[in-house]
Amino acid sequence: MIRLANESEMELMYERAKKYFKAEGVVKRSMHGLRRGGKSPHYSDFDSAVNDPHRCEVIANIYADKIQKITRERKIDLLSPIEKDKSGTTGVIRLVGVISILTGLPNVPVRLGKELRFERLKIPRDEGKPWKGRLNQPNVVILTDHCTGGDEVLKAVDAIEYNGGIVTDVIACTYVPDEFNWDAFEKRGIIPHFEYPLPKELEVGDSLKSQKKR
Repeated sequence: MIRLANESEMELMYERAKKYFKAEGVVKRSMHGLRRGGKSPHYSDFDSAVNDPHRCEVIANIYADKIQKITRERKIDLLSPIEKDKSGTTGVIRLVGVISILTGLPNVPVRLGKELRFERLKIPRDEGKPWKGRLNQPNVVILTDHCTGGDEVLKAVDAIEYNGGIVTDVIACTYVPDEFNWDAFEKRGIIPHFEYPLPKELEVGDSLKSQKKR
């Protein structure tokens, strides 16, 4: 039976995840461009985490733990994991079913690759009701793997708000503190919850561990 870890178990899980994201080859330099210009400095190999049942359990519990802490402050109705803007998928999409079970919250993915905003949320259409505003103002937490500047998350926020949702929080495992657009999120009243900060100075192809050996 899938269950949320208790407090002492969570302490161990946070430590295990911290070691994983510092392991050689897990975090590397990325060469894809950002919408606001420049290159994204990192990507993290989330797939190798969710492919392993023990790592999958750890990371799913970390997301669930953060969500549970948020619900102590305000009502949350819906989880919204982000699918990539281009091709492929993200590790958090593969985890969201487990996170829903652990938190008891339903989820609706945001498909950023869809051209029209009303199509970006995977919500069945109700006959006789307009596409716009279909969510009826639930409080939504966005889930993603990694945040650099946050542009991708803001695009997801736009799609959720267009469809009638209210984004209160965003959760990511890794982030780049010096690159993230904190002001944009503060202006929109969205609270980021990040766990593992990543440095900017990785060389192309380097991992965190190999960089330290220089």
